[in-house]
Amino acid sequence: MTQTIRFELNPPIVIKRRTKKRRKKKRLRTPGLQETLDAERYLARAMHRTATSVDQGMAAYRKARKKSAKKKPERVIWDFIPNTMVGTAKMSRGLTRVPVDVVKAFYSRRTRRMMRRSLQNGTRLVAETLFP
Repeated sequence: MTQTIRFELNPPIVIKRRTKKRRKKKRLRTPGLQETLDAERYLARAMHRTATSVDQGMAAYRKARKKSAKKKPERVIWDFIPNTMVGTAKMSRGLTRVPVDVVKAFYSRRTRRMMRRSLQNGTRLVAETLFP
């Protein structure tokens, strides 16, 4: 005679996590000011690039001047123009991206759309007057 042993399994224990109430996200920017903020960011970047490139140019000039002064003290006067050109060349390398930043600041999506619409309206007006 075989005996069967029955195991009674308890139902599984389920732990429910409390979900936090989701808060409404705060707006980071005022919707109408987004383009103005972007323009300010690009202009700030352009100013930073300008300042750093001028600093690098002046550092290059001072380095070239010091090199000239080591050779002879009067040589600083003789080498003024070449030393200035060294500093100017160094400065102009850093200034190449500044016009791009300025254009990005003022040539936004809104401006492009405005220009496109005015161009379309202008051509439509010319076509209507020339070909009635």
